[in-house]
Amino acid sequence: MLYIIGNGPSRLDFDMGKLECYGCEWYGCNGIYQDYTPDLLFVHDIPLQHKAIAVSYTHLRAHETVLDLVCR
Repeated sequence: MLYIIGNGPSRLDFDMGKLECYGCEWYGCNGIYQDYTPDLLFVHDIPLQHKAIAVSYTHLRAHETVLDLVCR
């Protein structure tokens, strides 16, 4: 099962450890990368995209490049 987790205040009441415990694949949105590492990150806001890139949030496998990530 796939879960998509936003970064709004409602996620604060959700135990993200449950997803990791059950080995679920999950996608995150926007600034959630600051607290967790989703399997795939969607960032809509351009300034936040630059911040994610600046802190090297790429979630790449050893053989991938950023272009590989974008083209998935």
